[in-house]
Parts: sequence; structure tokens; C-alpha cells
Amino acid sequence: MEKKQKFTINRKLISAFIVVFAAVSFVSLWNKYERIKTLKNGVEMVNKKCPIDVGVAGKIIAVNYADKNVELIFVINDLFTDIQAMRDQPDLVKNKLKVMYQNPEDGFREMLQLIAEIDGSMTCTYIGQTSGEKTNVVFTRDDVRSLLKQKAPIENSLAQLTQMIEDPFARFPIKVDDVTTMTHMFLSDSAVVYQYEIYEAGMAMTFADFIADYGEAMKESTAQSLLSDPSSRILITLCVDCDRGIHYRYTGDVSGMKYEFRFTPEELKSFITNNES
Repeated sequence: MEKKQKFTINRKLISAFIVVFAAVSFVSLWNKYERIKTLKNGVEMVNKKCPIDVGVAGKIIAVNYADKNVELIFVINDLFTDIQAMRDQPDLVKNKLKVMYQNPEDGFREMLQLIAEIDGSMTCTYIGQTSGEKTNVVFTRDDVRSLLKQKAPIENSLAQLTQMIEDPFARFPIKVDDVTTMTHMFLSDSAVVYQYEIYEAGMAMTFADFIADYGEAMKESTAQSLLSDPSSRILITLCVDCDRGIHYRYTGDVSGMKYEFRFTPEELKSFITNNES
């Protein structure tokens, strides 16, 4: 009789465990379903806002969801960026994107969090504006989770900054507008340096007069551009971590006149502080 009673109790315990685990499993599946639903809704909302200007990275023309994968489709100016080189070196492209996506802003972080929670993935597809050539980079579940980790130690910032500036996919010279062409960018011991050439014949006044009248305004306008471009905000943070400034150098193509303005590490740090307040 005692053995029978003991057996009955064990059966009840087993039944209880089955019910509990089934409930936990159901809740887990339900939570995953809700996260997928939230992610789909978020993707649809972002897609309605496309095209979205993302600065030097080009424009996001569409965001799609399928089979737990979120695809961001970019159109980039392939006169500036070599898509074939990107296709040939996917790991290098992926590493550069990891630098850009490190410490993501709130909206993007929420999307990554949802992707990670459903064991999903993310694909960045790049299409050349002129050629129509295409390449893509896939972030696996583990890649997405790594993007959500805390910022890498400061000692790694210099390597990240170097990787960001020494861009093997950039095609110089890059025409910025009718009179301005970027000829080079590089990392010195004290700053990230951008070099430009000015086509003086295309100006309504001499380069010297233009600088006298608008030199200060150029710096102010550039500061606003740095703060509005997501990739530039990452650049600012890395420069501050590495105690580097950002310098802009302009040279007249005929006169040889030079003009330069600079943002010191202290100024860049104030940009971050003011932007957070």
C-alpha cells in the first residue's frame, strides 16, 4: 500500500513538472511571437519613412522582414565607393560596419535587441546608384548580439578609428559640389585630416575673398553636419577616445592659397556633451 501511495505521488510530481514546463514553453513561444510581431511592425514603420538619408553611407531605400531576417537596403554613390572591392572583401566590410554600429542609438538598438531575442539575423544590402551592382553583408545571430555588448575598451578605439578612416573602398578624388573636391583623408598623430581642392574658376569671387567672408561660417556649417550624420557622430566619439581632433584643409587649384580650420578634441567632446543634454 505504501509503495502504491509513493508511486502515485511521483506520478503527480511528474505530471506537475510536465504542466509547468509546458506552460513555460508556451510563454516562451508566445513571447517570441510577440517580439516577432513588434519587430515586423517596427520594420513596416521604418519602411514607410524610406528613403532615409544616412550621411556618407548613402540612403536606406527599404527595410524588409522575412524568415527572422531584417534586410536594410542601401543605395550608395558608386562613383565614390568601389562596390566590386566590397564584394571581394566581405569580412573587411563587415568589420567596418561593426565599428559604425557599435553603441547603436536607441531606435536601432531596440531593433537589434528584438532580432537577437528571436534568434534572427540582419542583412545590409548595398546597391550602386550608377551601376546597379549589388553586394550584401550578413550579420548572424551571434554578430547581432556582439553589437549589443558594451563599448569596446578605449585602447581599441585607435584601431577602430584607423579602420574607419583608411577606407579601401573609397574612390578619390570625390567631387563634393561644383567647386569642391575631396582629394584625400588620413589619420595623423593629432587628427583626422580631410584635404580638399577648390576649383577657383567656378567661384563667384576669389578664394581669398570667400574665406574672408565665409571662413567662420564654413566651420559652423561643418559642425552641424558632423552632428547630423550618424557615422560622423561615431567618428567624433572615436576621436575623443584617441585624443584626436578633426582638421579640414582647402587649397585653391590655381592660386595655391590654403585655408584650414580645426576641431580640437576638447571641442569634439563638447559636441558629445551638448548632444546628450
